[in-house]
Amino acid sequence: MNVAGKRVGPAEIESVLTAHPAVAEVAAVGVPEQIKGEAIYCFWVPVSGAASTPEACEELAQLVADELGRPFRPGLVRPVAALPRTRSAKTLRRAPADGS
Repeated sequence: MNVAGKRVGPAEIESVLTAHPAVAEVAAVGVPEQIKGEAIYCFWVPVSGAASTPEACEELAQLVADELGRPFRPGLVRPVAALPRTRSAKTLRRAPADGS
């Protein structure tokens, strides 16, 4: 992903978020954005019993900003029940990015 001229891989963002105790799994995707080039959208699956509140989403976005820098703060952090998978069980990143 290229955010405001800076490069970051989805795995870097995902590793920061999966270190949080409320996150079971996460997918980070780059979405075209007019000003920055790409915006970062993160979709996360909460662990059983974890709250998926707007406050939790804000906490996760701030965690990325603290660990990787403000330019990499996600523009969207959304909890989901499950991440879409390919037949080979890899995360299907295209589907979360287009909102499906």
